[in-house]
Amino acid sequence: MEQHTATGLVCGAPPGDSECLSALLFATAREGILLQPLPGEPGSGPFIAANPAICRMLGYTAEELRHLTLRDLQAADAPAVTPETAATSAGEPCLTTLVGKDGRHVPVEIRCFPCTREGEALVLCLVRDVSGYKASEAALLAANERLQTQAEELQIANEELQAQREELAVANEELQVQHEELTLANQKLAARAEALRRSENRYRELVQNANSAIIRWKRDGTITFFNEYAQTFFGYSPDAVLGQHLSLLIPPVECTGRRLSTLPEEIVAHPERYANHVNQNVCRDGRQVWMAWTHRPVFDENGQVVEILSDGSDIT
Repeated sequence: MEQHTATGLVCGAPPGDSECLSALLFATAREGILLQPLPGEPGSGPFIAANPAICRMLGYTAEELRHLTLRDLQAADAPAVTPETAATSAGEPCLTTLVGKDGRHVPVEIRCFPCTREGEALVLCLVRDVSGYKASEAALLAANERLQTQAEELQIANEELQAQREELAVANEELQVQHEELTLANQKLAARAEALRRSENRYRELVQNANSAIIRWKRDGTITFFNEYAQTFFGYSPDAVLGQHLSLLIPPVECTGRRLSTLPEEIVAHPERYANHVNQNVCRDGRQVWMAWTHRPVFDENGQVVEILSDGSDIT
């Protein structure tokens, strides 16, 4: 296994310059760095060096960390990462939780590398705070749960509408067969029509007042429906957005560098790949936002996609 030296890590520099540059990198690195002897017995040997980043992350001074080991910093219920793992990890990231001086639990990713200094076997640990990733993951899961709930509510509303329409069809057939009961049948029809109207109103209110952007668009990208939440969120009135191409809401290139100019065509061509999709969108005032979308295709009798129902939540 490849070993590294603890000093003089800058290739091509004279020994003195290499040590100065290594010290500068150690002091200014954004990741936490800990240096600990590779123990002969499990768990022995405190840290011999700690950079400013790890001190800020955990709230300890460098001097305080020199009296602690990696095991001392780990939460009791967290996956154990020990200096001994450096012999086999080869820099592979390990997820665990460290405990700060004030008791805070800090989710981190640790990569360990065996190295030597003046013949002494050491372990260099690079520590990265992943709290932000954990929070984003939790927000995305919550958004997916909300989308699932809204999808189930829409499905129930559709089933109610279908049931009401079937009942109306039966009532009309009864009117044709039993003309003498026309008055009674008309009363039934009126009552059922009122029930249908209320159901349709409930369905319309559910879509309009949903706490997410609901957009319906044709296979050529033309927007045909834009609910009130989408109007408020993106800043477009119905007159300004209906009939426009979906690319109005999509930047050509994300801040990540991913190209989105052909995203509508890709969704129509491969709806199964984009059933659940996260991408960047742009509002009328130029704000860049991140949205978690659920795309549901509508097919014609030939199995061709004719339009897409998109339900999106802001996860910015």
